[in-house]
Amino acid sequence: MWAKIEEFAMRGGKLLFWGRRPYELVSGSFFKVSGISTPQKALYEGNAVWSPVVEAAMPSCEISTSAPQSGLRYQRRVLSDGCFYFLFNEGDTPLSFTASFDEVGKLSRWDCRSGEIIPVEGKRQDDRTLLELTLEPWESLILCFERGKTEFNVRKLGVKSSSKLEQTAAIQAVIDKAAEQGGGTVVFPRGTYLSGALFFPRGVSLRVEKGALLKAVVAPNLFPAVSTRFEGIERDWRCAFLNFDNNDKVCVSGEGTIDGSGLEWSKQSFAPIGRPRLICFTNCDSGSISSLKLRNQASWCVHVLYTEGFRIENLDIEAREYIPSSDGVDIDSCCDVYIGGTRFYVHDDCISIKSGKDEDGRRVARPSEDILIENCHFEYGHGGITMGSEISGSIRNVVSRNCLIENGNWAPIRFKSQPSRGGIVENISFEDIRIDNALKIIEVNFNWRPGSQRNMPVEYSDPVTVLRNVSLKNCSGNAKSLGEVQGFDIAPFEKGTFHFENCRFETESGLRIKNAAEDDFSTLGQQF
Repeated sequence: MWAKIEEFAMRGGKLLFWGRRPYELVSGSFFKVSGISTPQKALYEGNAVWSPVVEAAMPSCEISTSAPQSGLRYQRRVLSDGCFYFLFNEGDTPLSFTASFDEVGKLSRWDCRSGEIIPVEGKRQDDRTLLELTLEPWESLILCFERGKTEFNVRKLGVKSSSKLEQTAAIQAVIDKAAEQGGGTVVFPRGTYLSGALFFPRGVSLRVEKGALLKAVVAPNLFPAVSTRFEGIERDWRCAFLNFDNNDKVCVSGEGTIDGSGLEWSKQSFAPIGRPRLICFTNCDSGSISSLKLRNQASWCVHVLYTEGFRIENLDIEAREYIPSSDGVDIDSCCDVYIGGTRFYVHDDCISIKSGKDEDGRRVARPSEDILIENCHFEYGHGGITMGSEISGSIRNVVSRNCLIENGNWAPIRFKSQPSRGGIVENISFEDIRIDNALKIIEVNFNWRPGSQRNMPVEYSDPVTVLRNVSLKNCSGNAKSLGEVQGFDIAPFEKGTFHFENCRFETESGLRIKNAAEDDFSTLGQQF
């Protein structure tokens, strides 16, 4: 049981000891006693009272009030397109208060006596809804939030199709209008639309239709710095072209094209706040993006951050010319993610799974886990399916299957870490992967160092990154080199870390192995 508690805390869960602090574990018979070490970030409240320490350990409230309401009780029921709140005044005095609901959308009140549904005007604030309420003694109330389904066609709301006219303010006005009216989908019909950064509030989705081009302008003043995470560190960094924050159930779709003007942006200095990613989803649980053509990202293309349950399907991602840091998809401290049917041609990693960098990644302590990648086509890239290098929060349970990787891809199967990272990478499997004309089949480099760091002193985390249970099954292909496996000098890979079944690769040179106890890689194939 204690091991489960430790794992919960390691994955970012809040652990509170309320009352006496435990210091020993005992067996079922009480004869075997062992000491315990509590997680470093655990919270302690020695008194059996509600305190700020206890409150800090609690999840955020689905409903909060302007002042304590001792007789107020509520229940919440979540639906696919909204939710219900059931409120009760269980006291003998009236209650008048301002309620803040963790939901947005069209709001209505159901009269329990007449069955009438009455529209209600609430005030939207910080992705929540504020409402003034009065409940008489013993009165009950049912409120319904319904996510808007209205479509907001930008052309019908004043935005023009033009390859020369920058229209950031006009487009953002349409997005804000959608939010104010309970949400819905902003639609770009056939045409060309130039814009700076756009921000989609909770409840607002996006569709770019066939024949439509939504293109970023190269104007740093239209892409401000925002609080985000980039390359594993939370910081103020230049926003993405399209920004979706705290937008659960968001849907980004269409058969049109979104272009980041990356070649032009690459002429701008990267310092001090970087270049804009193409699309960033942050805290967008149960969201999705599908069917679009994504072109010329100035930095990472699709960045999914701090999200549970997200689907990426049937995208076509391409940066044909050299654009630095033009990753295809970056999954960053997320769980329950699906990536399917997507084509990549980029000048960095096609897919990169991340979970934070060094001390800041350990502070956040959110792993990436339970990820399925299937039926994807990886053309050129510096890596096909990559773990790292930002892996301090751990990565686990990643399955890649039925994919084709070709066209000079540098390292179709790639693991990167550094001595300072820490974290655990485990249960990573590759099944039915075909590799053609790659530079190397597999690269496992836990001493990976970008050019900017190669002359800096080496600092080791305690413990260093641990790699466990990597498997390749029914994988085949050809490359110039079988690749490299390089662990830490102070912590070589243990025997049994890698498992190979029915794999066959033809290469011009074999596998370079350093700091790995594994003594049989022969099942990977033979060189010619």
